[in-house]
Amino acid sequence: MLNGYSFRNDGNLESYMAKIAAGESAFSFVMKQPLLRQWGECGLLTFDGDWVDLTLAGRFWQVTMTIGLLEWINLKLTQPVAA
Repeated sequence: MLNGYSFRNDGNLESYMAKIAAGESAFSFVMKQPLLRQWGECGLLTFDGDWVDLTLAGRFWQVTMTIGLLEWINLKLTQPVAA
């Protein structure tokens, strides 16, 4: 996450490097909202107290959602902590 935006780079190294060399954006997508809230608004999960339950659609997208969540967590963990 960078300044409140979540993003994903192009996953193909050759394509990524070609986009960078051409001065193009290498982002696959950019989003502003926190992941879980956005997924809830899209009907991919529901909130039950402290728990999150996947809907049928969420179960279909679970692998992609998990990868996105892990990337978001990694970005949060590597950001410097403000003093």
